[in-house]
Amino acid sequence: MKGDTRNRAARVILKWMEEGLFPDRLMADEKSDRPFLMEVSYGAIKWKRQLDWLMKRLANREPEPVVQAHLLAALYQVFHMNTVEPYALVDETVEAVKSARGKAGAGFVNAILRRALREKEALLKELETAPIAVRESHSDELVDRWTRVYGAERTAAILAWDNARPSVTVRIQSSRVKAEELKERWTREGVSFEAHTAFPDRCLVLGKGVDVTKLPGWAEGWVTVQDASTLLAVELLNPLAGMRILDACAAPGGKLSDIVDRVGSEGVVALDASKARLDLVKENLERLGAGSVTVMAGDLAKPETGRKLLAAGLFDRILVDAPCTNTGVLRRRADARWRFESNSSAEMAKVQERLLSAASALLKPGGRLVYSTCSIEPEEDGELVRIWLEKSKGWKKLTETLWLPGEHDADGAYAAALTFD
Repeated sequence: MKGDTRNRAARVILKWMEEGLFPDRLMADEKSDRPFLMEVSYGAIKWKRQLDWLMKRLANREPEPVVQAHLLAALYQVFHMNTVEPYALVDETVEAVKSARGKAGAGFVNAILRRALREKEALLKELETAPIAVRESHSDELVDRWTRVYGAERTAAILAWDNARPSVTVRIQSSRVKAEELKERWTREGVSFEAHTAFPDRCLVLGKGVDVTKLPGWAEGWVTVQDASTLLAVELLNPLAGMRILDACAAPGGKLSDIVDRVGSEGVVALDASKARLDLVKENLERLGAGSVTVMAGDLAKPETGRKLLAAGLFDRILVDAPCTNTGVLRRRADARWRFESNSSAEMAKVQERLLSAASALLKPGGRLVYSTCSIEPEEDGELVRIWLEKSKGWKKLTETLWLPGEHDADGAYAAALTFD
């Protein structure tokens, strides 16, 4: 019986609608039936615009928030999950609404869901004529922006990627285990995986339903969860053993663990403004056998942080993986598409430029600074770097890379390598 889990999913959706809380934080303490709970709650949030469109065709009035949350969860199951038992879904949703809002609310929901099941094919046919932003459940702002910058065909591919169920990719910690040894053991023990097309010797894509914490070698630090796109920044950073290296926005720690895998912990400093997130970074470093990294809490943009970092000298390499609008990773961030507004990139660029300028004061002449984001908006990426270089005497761009979502079977990412004499 999924009734209780469906009810919990509706509560997550309601909290998100009313308070704007991040769905992953709302489910941080959820343990039982977690895969189904995540599928329904994340799915309903991701597909909300399309589901709202369907709801308007099924209902004669706009439902109150509690009822709407239950309907979003249920309609997601009707239109996007093929393994759901239809009448169990209806009965359990109706009972949950009856408990929360009485017989009138339950009757309203019962009528909508039975009609949805009855008219499903006709509604899907009608949906084909709706605007692409409705069909693919994105904001008009994002679709219009991407169409202007990347064209209609590429935009359609990005939308489809964003809505696909995300796979889990792990990066092999080669300082802990050889890739062939890991692959041979996993094959022997029946682990479902395949090599990633972009980094076949470094990244593996897990089969559906594989629990990473149960993987052979997980506890020993053989692998860490990391999308292939996040390797781009460290590739451009080109860290070498013996260098003094700063990861200036280190949490959640994927790029940091890649740096340590290449050069070891000696001389590596991890900085982040969030102490709570740094605690998670430390836990991951311990599992990966890299606990000797120097970890500091502090805001890079504040002068006192810079003074502390400079106490031991300038850096040979600096990575600024800046906070951004996350438009390259909407496949994994169920709610991020709804947080983007017309001025989001411009406002974020102010923060990004401050961080880039602060980091530039910490680099040795001839060193390398990599600026990266998981955004695909020019104002946060190439355009920001171009404007910053125009204002920064002596600095130049060595190279830059942009992956659009899905382009390399990976999420979207941008990285630029900069230096000065």
